[in-house]
Amino acid sequence: MDAREEVLARIRSALGPRRERVDVPRDYRRELPEGTDVVGLFAGRVADYRADVRRVPGGADVAGEVGRVVREWGIRSLVVPPGLPGEYLSGVDVEFRGDSPPLTTAELDDCDAVITECAAAVAETGSLVLGRDQGRRALTLIPDRHICVVRAERVVGTVPQVLSVPPPVTWVSGPSATSDIELHRVEGVHGPRTLLVLIVGS
Repeated sequence: MDAREEVLARIRSALGPRRERVDVPRDYRRELPEGTDVVGLFAGRVADYRADVRRVPGGADVAGEVGRVVREWGIRSLVVPPGLPGEYLSGVDVEFRGDSPPLTTAELDDCDAVITECAAAVAETGSLVLGRDQGRRALTLIPDRHICVVRAERVVGTVPQVLSVPPPVTWVSGPSATSDIELHRVEGVHGPRTLLVLIVGS
């Protein structure tokens, strides 16, 4: 018997022939108090992370708001994942770069910004959950600016309510930020330096 088998044999012996049932606590499955304005709470929490949050009431003019951001930021090139609705970009005067074939790291770094939707958003934590329709993870990590369109009906109260989003997923809570040993905040190290959240609908 080699060392590995000896260790496994000792573990089996220690565990014994029967294993007791262990009840896993499920008290994390909770919801926010009834009547909570989850969209308003989400907007406040994500703003606390220093994201730029803008409301688009009714969702009638998402493209108009995207166009204003493009002009305001001086954006010339915008990465667009395959799943993004075309109406978000109607009349927006900018170079669109798709990801088919996949853009290289250098090409993504050369783009001014990326625009995506989100699969869900969490009010309690101010987090965006990006899924398959938002494209490869690199699309939202390399460009220096990220515009995320959040439909109000996709905002939920707590984290357990979005765990059903199929993987792979990327969780975003504000612009990328870190601190050195002296607590000097540095943004843009691990992802976009700037995050703009457009909340569409009531």
